[in-house]
Amino acid sequence: MVPTNKSLREPASRGKIWVKPTDQMDLWLDSQGYYRKHTAKDGSCLYRAISEQIFLAQAFHLDVRRQCAEFAHRHPELLSSVSHCSVDEYVDQMKHPHELGGKVELQVMSLMFRKDFL
Repeated sequence: MVPTNKSLREPASRGKIWVKPTDQMDLWLDSQGYYRKHTAKDGSCLYRAISEQIFLAQAFHLDVRRQCAEFAHRHPELLSSVSHCSVDEYVDQMKHPHELGGKVELQVMSLMFRKDFL
């Protein structure tokens, strides 16, 4: 959720016309002064959301994913809850652009960026 800012809703600032939301969640958020920032529905949605919050753009999601995998590799104790494969195998999976991120990756990025995402 992002606070509504009238200047962000102006056609000139975004290059396109703002359309009033019709989805129930979007309507409720709008009534509270917020709007939902949409992301691509792919395996990188978590990394896109983190990229948006850290760098103000989803475009860096592949860099965020790579940094997350590298940080996890340097700190294998963060992957102690992963029991179905080795740390190296898990980190290799994390690097794949279509692999979904979850609780483990969120915890890794929270420590990596020193932010509380939860």
